Amino acid sequence: MNRKTVKHASLGGLGVLVAFSGLVAFAHTSVGRPLLGWMRGAPGCPVSLEGGDAKTVEAFRVAHLKREVGAEPSRGNPALGFELGRSDRTSVSSWARASGAACKTLREESVLRCTGFRKADGEALAIDDAHLQFDARGMLVAADVYRVRTNAAAALAFVRSKANLLDAVAGPHTQSSGPTDSDSLQLQPFSRAAITYKYQRYVAELSATNLADRGIRVRERYSYLPSTTLALNAP
Repeated sequence: MNRKTVKHASLGGLGVLVAFSGLVAFAHTSVGRPLLGWMRGAPGCPVSLEGGDAKTVEAFRVAHLKREVGAEPSRGNPALGFELGRSDRTSVSSWARASGAACKTLREESVLRCTGFRKADGEALAIDDAHLQFDARGMLVAADVYRVRTNAAAALAFVRSKANLLDAVAGPHTQSSGPTDSDSLQLQPFSRAAITYKYQRYVAELSATNLADRGIRVRERYSYLPSTTLALNAP
């Protein structure tokens, strides 16, 4: 391989890295959230959160989640202080309003999108953006939350604190990945630490991602697989 070829290959590799870095950064914005779900194989959906047919999106969510769940039952299905499959839209809406959030409904009222939460007492990081999904009965079945940006030490401390709660309520986490110390996460742009829970009807993931000059982004994702398929807005 001559020098010119090596130079082009190096530049090409750098271009791919820059493009990927930009893609990861975009995917951690509210607009890019569905893309991140697709990239990570998350229990989400690569469909715009601002539109799309509710039945189609819920069917996709359930079909995808069936490939993600584990074999053992969880002790509970917690999410943000609620119980997936049991907490209703009224309770969740009241909590969001009481927390100072501004919310709007999407996809035939199957989704509640809320921003502007006040920091809760005793909670280190306020919710920045929450995407809350309901089934045809109006029960909460999925939650996707971003916390305000912070530093690596605060992000990892928050993730571990939440993991301790899930370990006690849902069951022990089933997987962990990425940097385990704050220095590594802080110094490695686009690195990601995650703690995952995969049970028969419950999947959750707590993560902290280094978005370079945009800070560290904490994300919580929770999803519930109903025992029977229930189409949204069925006649």
